[in-house]
Amino acid sequence: MLVSVPALLHALSLKPGSVEGEKIKPYLALGQPSMVPDALVNGLVLERLQQEDVRTYGFVLQGFPNNSKQASWLKKHGVWVRHAVHLDMSNDAAKRRVKGLKVDPADGKQYHPEGEWPSDPAIQARLLHLPNSEDKAVKKALKKWRDLSPALFKHYQHCMHACDASGDLRAVVEQLAPCFLIKA
Repeated sequence: MLVSVPALLHALSLKPGSVEGEKIKPYLALGQPSMVPDALVNGLVLERLQQEDVRTYGFVLQGFPNNSKQASWLKKHGVWVRHAVHLDMSNDAAKRRVKGLKVDPADGKQYHPEGEWPSDPAIQARLLHLPNSEDKAVKKALKKWRDLSPALFKHYQHCMHACDASGDLRAVVEQLAPCFLIKA
């Protein structure tokens, strides 16, 4: 099961009467779900990972952990990570990916013209660029990631798979297939 933390945060922000959702909205408005304080995001992640579908079928966790502190928190709470994947790409390739990314404000689903794109014209019409897709914001986010990632990689060195993600999506999927296949 894909457990997308940005999508979980978006869903919580839309929940009527949610105090936590209201606290999350400013981060989402800036396009910075990774900046949501751990006190708000950690419990949300753990709650999702404890749901029956995830416990039965496993999970691919997207957008979390973003740093070694969050990785340690997962371990402390008994979340076993079999494979950690680092989708590596140059800053220029990352900028291209982010600049083309659009989000559906109705459900928070993200689309990219080089990947999955909605066929429904109504969905296409309401797609928005993410606020953090401007050059300055992308540069800042990449710098932060490059600063935080070595400690995160060290935390998962025992199960880390690095993959050049700047190329064709099918080639990336083929490289990562062993992470998702169960040996019989």
